[in-house]
Amino acid sequence: MRKQPKQQRAKELVNRILQATEQYIAQHGLKELTTPKISEQSGVGVGSIYQYFNNKQEIVEYLLEQKSHELGQALKEYVLCHKSPQLDVLIEGAISFGFEQLQANNGFYIEIVRNLHQLDTQKAMDILHNHFFELWVFVFSKFYAGSAPERIGIKAFVIINSTLYTMMSYCSQSPSTFSEAELKQELTSMILNYINT
Repeated sequence: MRKQPKQQRAKELVNRILQATEQYIAQHGLKELTTPKISEQSGVGVGSIYQYFNNKQEIVEYLLEQKSHELGQALKEYVLCHKSPQLDVLIEGAISFGFEQLQANNGFYIEIVRNLHQLDTQKAMDILHNHFFELWVFVFSKFYAGSAPERIGIKAFVIINSTLYTMMSYCSQSPSTFSEAELKQELTSMILNYINT
């Protein structure tokens, strides 16, 4: 981001730019996105957009960073407010929550996942991973029955990355030969088996 908005009016302007970018991507796809189209969708002049962002890639990157914070916080709230004392129920619920989020926002996340190779998502993925890692190390520490508790961190790392990749891959492909429910069940089983080895 070229310039951080300080005043309320400037923050609202940047939010309009980001909301318009998200809506445009969901409606028309990432490949069709241009700064003039963001301007048209948001009602913010191109010159005003360039006061805050160097180009459309920077707008998308900043939007993804914000979305990563939101998703990370939402998952934390969901898991930490979940009343089930059973790890399998908690994991299955978190996976379902993840699928719901990926499929939300009129296809925005699906479009992003399908085009990850075209985007610089490192910072956004780091933000998301840090939220997930912090959460799952905490949760797994409460339930861990293995003989090496010092390995919870590495196990959480493997689980987070394999689960995220699997979910994103499933959501970005054409219809699969197996259902989302079957995949949720397999992921839950995989995590439970792995965390307690």
